[in-house]
Amino acid sequence: MNLNGKTILAIDDDQSIHLILKRIFENVGASCHFASNVMEGVQLAQKYQPHVVICDLNMEPKSGFDLIKISKKIPALADIPIIVLSGLKDKTSVGKALAFGAKDYLVKPLDAKVILRRVYRHCQNHNILKKSLPAPQKAQAKIAGTLYALGESTLEVELPMRFNRFHHLKIESSLLEELGFGDVKLKTKGKDYKYTTKGHYLNSITFVGITESDATQIRKTVKSWGQ
Repeated sequence: MNLNGKTILAIDDDQSIHLILKRIFENVGASCHFASNVMEGVQLAQKYQPHVVICDLNMEPKSGFDLIKISKKIPALADIPIIVLSGLKDKTSVGKALAFGAKDYLVKPLDAKVILRRVYRHCQNHNILKKSLPAPQKAQAKIAGTLYALGESTLEVELPMRFNRFHHLKIESSLLEELGFGDVKLKTKGKDYKYTTKGHYLNSITFVGITESDATQIRKTVKSWGQ
């Protein structure tokens, strides 16, 4: 199995793991970098842009779970596949790591053949992704929804989708136009949604940059509806 030109980053506080992985991957042509904690790993990942990150879960002060979550918030790292290599084999740990965004989960003690196969596969997938998206692409979509509730700093919109991350939006609404907020910037609150019985999601959306007078106007409008 050939990994020439591939870069692997391993994050583990066990130095013996570094030595084992170094021997495994350098024998197949890959270059390896090692970190003993999460923040050092994040810095190295940003610097070297590895094809794959291998990380332990039980580390201090931040854990491998933290690394997975942090990586998704950094554009340069968001698409790098993370393989967990941990002594934890309970279903809760495995499920949590995969739910947070890890691409694979291996249990220690490591098996050289298995980890090589997994890393090779994820390197191939990473290459396909890079070729498919040579540069970040912006996309726009228009989705019909229902304005469910309005507050002085937020509004709730029922949509056939949920927002798991922060997104900037533009909402076309005659009500917002009448209030003079047709051009106000809006941002989803990220994972702040509720499932509705219609199979839709109630998403909480925040006004960005509105003034105190704007908030007062919204408050008066909402109050007048209740009279």
